[in-house]
Amino acid sequence: MRGLARALLPAGALALGLGLIAGTGHDPLTESDVITAYADRYVAAVPDAAPTDCRAWPGTGPVWLVVACGTGASARTWEIGPDGRALTARHGQGDGA
Repeated sequence: MRGLARALLPAGALALGLGLIAGTGHDPLTESDVITAYADRYVAAVPDAAPTDCRAWPGTGPVWLVVACGTGASARTWEIGPDGRALTARHGQGDGA
């Protein structure tokens, strides 16, 4: 019985390692992914809005990207962290720039 356990232990460790690698392997978040996601939020929230109403630029410090959509009362601006989550969100703040 011990011999069988010793023989299977390396195979089990290898399977566990490969499973962890496969489970954590994912495509990195891209700027395009983030811009598209927040443009989609804007379009869903604002009548007659279009994704082309949005623009983005690099942030500073903990802010990876700033995504701004629209102008005037319908404007939306998000400061995005490296994980794609909004750190701040402002609505109806001028042109978002």
